Amino acid sequence: MRYKAIPLALLLVPAMACGFNDDGSSTSATVRVGEAVALAVGQTALVEETGITITFVAVLSDSRCPSDAVCILLGDAKMRLRADVSGVPAAQADVGLFDHTSLTYQGLEFTVENLDPWPKSTDGTPPQSSYRATIRARAVLSNH
Repeated sequence: MRYKAIPLALLLVPAMACGFNDDGSSTSATVRVGEAVALAVGQTALVEETGITITFVAVLSDSRCPSDAVCILLGDAKMRLRADVSGVPAAQADVGLFDHTSLTYQGLEFTVENLDPWPKSTDGTPPQSSYRATIRARAVLSNH
């Protein structure tokens, strides 16, 4: 069996692309207003036009109907999001996947559009480390 040598510099590039925030979370992506981004628990994305960061803090509950079951109710999942920008106090909110709740912060509304993986009846609730939330930032129109 032959192994190929990988230059050390190539291994360091992904590590340098991810920054770390004051709260210990890592910035894993940069998105524009209107775009969606998939984040793992603990990851943060920067909304580039605004300087605002959004962090997927945790899945608080996941009562969605298992993908391998037939249910009368769909259930829901609750996630905690945190938004932050330099010089302004951070905001945190618990948002649902299907109940149309969101986090509004500094002119942006953050919603969770999808949460993977879906629970299975044989596996129970997935571990926090396996979750990926698809989060979208939209500009909030003012009524002025």
